[in-house]
Amino acid sequence: MQPTRLDALAERLGSPAAWGRLLLRVVGLVAVMIGAAVLLAASLAPTVSVASTAVNAVDEQVFNFDPLPAELGDPSERSVIYARDGSVLAVLHGLENRRMVPLRRVPEHVQQAVLATEDSEFFRHRGVDWRAVARAAMGNAEAGEIRSGASTITQQLVQNVVLRDRSQTVRRKLREAVLATQLERRLTKRDILGEYLNIAYFGHGVYGIGTAAKYYFDRGVSELTVPQAAVLAGIIRTPAGNDPVDHPRAARIRRNIVLRQMAEQGFLGVRKAERLTAKPLRLRLHGPLKRGDSFFVAYVRHLLRNSTVLGPGTKAREEAVLRGGLRIYTTLDPELQRDAVRSIDAVLPSRGGAQSAVTAVDPRSGEILAIGVGPKRFGKGKDETQVTPAVPGLGSPVGRQPGSAFKPFQLVAALESGLSPTLTYNAGASYKFRRPGCRGYEPGNYADASQGVLDMYDATAVSSNTYFSHLLDLTGPRKLVEVAQRMGVTAKLTPYCSTVLGTNEVFGLDMASGMGTLANGGVHCTPYAISEIRDRHGRTLLRERPRCARAVEAGIAARATDMLRGPIENGTASANVDLDRPAAGKTGTTQNYGNAWFSGYLPQLSVSTWVGDPEGTNALTDARCGGAVTGGCLPTMIWSRFMNRAVSTLDLAAKDFPEPPPLPKGPVPSLVGRHVVDARRLAGAVGFRPTVQMTPSRIRPGIVIGQQPAAGRQAQLGGSIRLLVAKRVATPTRPATPPRRRR
Repeated sequence: MQPTRLDALAERLGSPAAWGRLLLRVVGLVAVMIGAAVLLAASLAPTVSVASTAVNAVDEQVFNFDPLPAELGDPSERSVIYARDGSVLAVLHGLENRRMVPLRRVPEHVQQAVLATEDSEFFRHRGVDWRAVARAAMGNAEAGEIRSGASTITQQLVQNVVLRDRSQTVRRKLREAVLATQLERRLTKRDILGEYLNIAYFGHGVYGIGTAAKYYFDRGVSELTVPQAAVLAGIIRTPAGNDPVDHPRAARIRRNIVLRQMAEQGFLGVRKAERLTAKPLRLRLHGPLKRGDSFFVAYVRHLLRNSTVLGPGTKAREEAVLRGGLRIYTTLDPELQRDAVRSIDAVLPSRGGAQSAVTAVDPRSGEILAIGVGPKRFGKGKDETQVTPAVPGLGSPVGRQPGSAFKPFQLVAALESGLSPTLTYNAGASYKFRRPGCRGYEPGNYADASQGVLDMYDATAVSSNTYFSHLLDLTGPRKLVEVAQRMGVTAKLTPYCSTVLGTNEVFGLDMASGMGTLANGGVHCTPYAISEIRDRHGRTLLRERPRCARAVEAGIAARATDMLRGPIENGTASANVDLDRPAAGKTGTTQNYGNAWFSGYLPQLSVSTWVGDPEGTNALTDARCGGAVTGGCLPTMIWSRFMNRAVSTLDLAAKDFPEPPPLPKGPVPSLVGRHVVDARRLAGAVGFRPTVQMTPSRIRPGIVIGQQPAAGRQAQLGGSIRLLVAKRVATPTRPATPPRRRR
């Protein structure tokens, strides 16, 4: 008598104990638990009705599993960050990169490819395909271990969404079957198929049919051809082995199997299927999709980690960002961002020295339009940098010192304290503070130069340290700090006597925002980068709108802006700014030449430019600057290039700033007969701006011999008095006597 398959199997198993172990393994497949005796004794597959009844009985009497959750929960879905024009800035995801696609957008041939190879009985079974399970059980029994499980699409969905447990245990396999039958009673077949297509794994961290279509073929799922659909369907069963990128031959073989399976099940003609098997794969990779390594995206992620609308703590918020399918809309203008980077690269082509950051804000709304970084890009790579003091919380722990770029806040503090822009001071090479707490601190001018008698306009144009120290002596450092914070500086400021010279660290966004307050006529708009956040269902979680409030009186803002036009028109920035419209701004350089700034603005755009040593300790030099890098050199070059690009990109009309209110009038003092030094001091003390014109005279040199307007007349304070000052008359020389002719 010929031995049967069961005899051969019994011989392999040997002892009753081995039988028991195998039985438990086979029981790991639900149908074997139910019909193992039937299978082994009669080689008969259980009927669907018997198997289903048995599953329910085992569930109720043996395991008593928890029922299917009321909500299956949403699968992990990638979040997308958008620019203001709707373009994608970055895709953020954890281990699962998924873009959800509704089934109505998945073509029928794509659905058929998946059904043909993963679950041909999908529309006929009720969650578990018992005949397939029986076939798998026999194969596993012969192998002595569990090698295949014949899981249906419904079971795979339960496994990935509910159980998330891949252990091969009796309890887990039975619970999978129980929950699959429950799920079939709750959802329609189309609902189940749609969910499955969005949770399926396609290798390379890509989840969902929509993401896979974009990743492997750079097209939407609705544009997939039949061979492309077969490639993707073929990946699901063994993503690592059938990956068309790393294993193109295996992927093509698997694709052809899927095409023939489609033909066998009537989804495709046999001849067409064979014809399609000859086609090459023709991948067009779109990824891997970036996880947001640009500085602006990194900044947005920093903001998201601190956004309470996404959860109670950092972990919950990060989970929402990486798995929650958020749609994050930002204020970034992509073209302006490119302008910023190109402007930096044009001035700083080398990646071995100075770094720069350009921060641009719309002063009328507070929208952050661009944050350019270069010449090294922001990141952790070999040719990248983590040093970018553009915004709080990222790129630099405390920012960088702005130097004299901080002086505009002192201008406002002085004007609010009642000081006149015509206030004069003899700006010597150094300044001795009189204010208690500041005594002993003696700042000096750039290159230790004595700058003579200056008023506020002159001192702003030439960036006189001693003049501005005098202003701080009059107003106090606490007033300066209060003004700066009110205007938009968020960095921690300490009211030192040196604060006026920019010794507190700040960020580029602080400077762009603070100067933007002046650009907007004294109204400060809180800067923001995220305009809206929506969840995967389209519900709005956050909608940001401009938050603006008056910070400085309009007249004072106009006067400060009028003075800040000086550095560009005839001061420290004039050599490197070439702009065809009114602009205002201020240069800044730190004492060790490790940081240089230019922060300037138009009525519609405020931009701060930083150039510095990444370490912050080394002096920067450049031949274009004649040695040390100052705010009037490289930062101003970058700012000027960027502004010229920006006005074109944003189509900004040339617009002038509001006129400052007229200064009050006063009597013109009598200055004729005085020495020019005394005359200038007296004119400045009463609120006028003296200008000197030297003229030949026999009167002692240096004496004022005329003035305009005349003494006693009423003139606008802040206006100029022209002084005619005597200079020595040249003595004519007697012509040489020609030599006599010899007779």
